[in-house]
Amino acid sequence: MTEHVLRSKTHDFLVWLLERTARWPKRLRYGLTGPLEQTVVLLVADLAEAEARRDAARLEALGRADGRLAAARALLRVGRDLGVLSSGSYEHAAVRTDEVGRLLGGWMRAGQGAPAR
Repeated sequence: MTEHVLRSKTHDFLVWLLERTARWPKRLRYGLTGPLEQTVVLLVADLAEAEARRDAARLEALGRADGRLAAARALLRVGRDLGVLSSGSYEHAAVRTDEVGRLLGGWMRAGQGAPAR
């Protein structure tokens, strides 16, 4: 069940992000916008792969997803610092990425046999 909620929330975040980054300056396309979009797209792909895999392969895909989430957070901070992401949008992104992170962490703990919080 957690997998489906996580995938849905990550998909919704990706759609929201793509709507925002479409309005960012073209000068940031290769240095920030493209890498951020690609990171979140790959995060969604890693979650889809994790759903299809079992055991060690699943944990590997979840580990990649966790790393991509951390990278997306860092890139979002850069967007905020450059002023292309408003404070309100950054707050929205932070809340969404925290939610995705909690769900992802719970799935990873459940996959390792540890109790989920």
